[in-house]
Amino acid sequence: MSDRPDIAALAAAAREVAAEWQVELGEPFALARYSYVAAAGDDAVLKVTPPEDDEADEEADALELWAGDGAVRLLRRDRARRALLLERARPGDDIAGLPEDEATAIAVGSTAPSNGTVIATRHSPERRARRTASAARARSRSRSPAPRIGRPEAWTNMAGSL
Repeated sequence: MSDRPDIAALAAAAREVAAEWQVELGEPFALARYSYVAAAGDDAVLKVTPPEDDEADEEADALELWAGDGAVRLLRRDRARRALLLERARPGDDIAGLPEDEATAIAVGSTAPSNGTVIATRHSPERRARRTASAARARSRSRSPAPRIGRPEAWTNMAGSL
């Protein structure tokens, strides 16, 4: 059993959506290993996320709210197939070589919405515990040693009980 989603199934969904939306689907991006992400024409990207990726559940809503202010624009979505047609972001300057504090300031400044909107998602302790338990089960299947993340014992106990 793999911890990775079925990329072939996501690719099939992407092809269906691209045909319906009449966009030309390019090759998938090499670094997209969990979602299927590919160019959709010259100015857009089609992204399809797997159902188990609950971290992506609010992505389209946030992009819609930001409306291109500090993030790419959401052009279209298909909730049932978890497909997003996004404005394509073109790379600019690489800040990887800058000191961490300077790079962080640039990244935060370029992604914060200028309209003063504050977006925060707050997951319940139960949801965080389910995700922790799920990650722990996946790690135990892979037999990889778990990293020490300093979680309080209460989190561990809650995650184990789910």
